[in-house]
Amino acid sequence: MLARLHAFRTARTIVRRLYDLNATMSIHRRSPMDRWLRDLETMCQHFMAQDQIVQSAGAYLLGAQPWNPLVLGIIN
Repeated sequence: MLARLHAFRTARTIVRRLYDLNATMSIHRRSPMDRWLRDLETMCQHFMAQDQIVQSAGAYLLGAQPWNPLVLGIIN
């Protein structure tokens, strides 16, 4: 789960940087950059890509009750 969170955020950072480097070319209809950026922003807002993953993983590893065990794959 932490690797997935890192992958989502890293991908968003890379595409944001490419979007900035492409400047005006990023917003042209033929460029896929705008769609990639919107898709990654949406992915990073998903339930499984929020900070609660880090908080829940830390609590679990320290022996406490995770705030949201579902994000860790713990189903009671």
